[in-house]
Amino acid sequence: EATEGGTTDGGDESGGGEGGVDPNDPMTAALFGSITDEAGNAMGEADIKLCTPLQCKTAVPDSEGNFEFVNIEGALFALEIAGETDNSAVILTFIDLQMEEVRTIEAPIVIPSYRSSDTLGSTATIAVDGGLNISADPNYTLPFGTDMEDKLSGVKMDPATAGLPVDGLDGDVVGLWYLGTWNTEVDPAWPFSIDSLEGVTAGDTLKVVTGDYLGNVWIEEGTATVGEDGTVTSEAGTGLSFLSTLLLIKD
Repeated sequence: EATEGGTTDGGDESGGGEGGVDPNDPMTAALFGSITDEAGNAMGEADIKLCTPLQCKTAVPDSEGNFEFVNIEGALFALEIAGETDNSAVILTFIDLQMEEVRTIEAPIVIPSYRSSDTLGSTATIAVDGGLNISADPNYTLPFGTDMEDKLSGVKMDPATAGLPVDGLDGDVVGLWYLGTWNTEVDPAWPFSIDSLEGVTAGDTLKVVTGDYLGNVWIEEGTATVGEDGTVTSEAGTGLSFLSTLLLIKD
């Protein structure tokens, strides 16, 4: 099945649909990929969504972890994947798929579990896996109607092996975290620091990017600077305005 504007349709509207790419339709595009767990094992159960601001299509991986979206119109899509376990991280990235383009994401996308979790409001600074320290608003509450736990969870990933495609961003990704566990905006943004980060040196300025669930696009939050002691600190007045995929990029 595929979800479109709150309705469900069968057949090849979903990732696992039959038929393949229609050569007679100039709007036809397709996306193929695969997912694994952190141990490299194929993940045969996950919730996979390919969304525009107006609608989402869904796919179910096969036993080898392969998924597909076929007979779709070219667009800038948000690709969101969550494993079936309660502690599975939600990955978010954006795929710019052109009309008539058939694209295969070459490397498997790794779907990890969160490694840290702290209750919002319990402390002004939340320590996240991988040395990420977020200065959260101690009075923050979840948006009305949100049915998630009021926790900030996270997991640090190796950008070289995570398999995450990052369309539309220039530079080398030197830091990657998945934060959650819900889709929400934080205003004003929460500043952060990182104890240390591989691949950077003192004096480096890094671009801070998060995934905007609402606008369906990457958000350039500002910059972070590497200090003499190796600590990475977000610039004053900036930080994280979305708790989702966090990227640090070195030009």
